[in-house]
Amino acid sequence: KSFVFANMIVLICHFMYDTSIKMIQLLPIGNIDTGMSWGKLGEIYVNSFPLLQGLEVFPFLLVIIFLIVGSVVYFVYSLLIFVHMLIHAISGILYIPDVVNGDTSAIGSWLRLGITFSLTFIIQSILFYMGMTFLVDMDLFGTDFILGIACIIGVFVVPKVLSKYGYSVGI
Repeated sequence: KSFVFANMIVLICHFMYDTSIKMIQLLPIGNIDTGMSWGKLGEIYVNSFPLLQGLEVFPFLLVIIFLIVGSVVYFVYSLLIFVHMLIHAISGILYIPDVVNGDTSAIGSWLRLGITFSLTFIIQSILFYMGMTFLVDMDLFGTDFILGIACIIGVFVVPKVLSKYGYSVGI
């Protein structure tokens, strides 16, 4: 068992990472409905600023702030999860002595941690795309805007929620 596990560590990590990426690539980017498209977002904001006066510019600035902050947070979280998955693949050899000594539950705990990294990445990506899409739909201070903010904030709390079920990565 330990020989097979030692030779399969990299392949299993590669499979988990590729599966996560392929699932994220299936997400529809852009419109959830027939609202605003991502390509026109910059043009609309640039054309709107000279026409806006007073407090009317506040909602647009708020959307831009959430778009920027959400993108930066998602980017940093994605890098952290990638590094954690890489370290997890490298440190898989540390589980081999336990498997050699007859503790085959070490294989399960190693797999569980790998699945946790993938699950965290998938859920955070889904929340990020949903939040960005809701914000781009431009229903300012309507339900789409509030849901977009909730999804962006939800990216921060995914590890805490997953820890309730024993799937915490601490990112």
